[in-house]
Amino acid sequence: MAINGSGIRDTARVLHSSPTTVIEELKKIHICKR
Repeated sequence: MAINGSGIRDTARVLHSSPTTVIEELKKIHICKR
């Protein structure tokens, strides 16, 4: 999964959610891994 802008939009389109939601979830995952 790409982290650049277009990758976020592609992921959001596939998951039927907004790009903002995708970014928030990725941040949560990143914080949990610390």
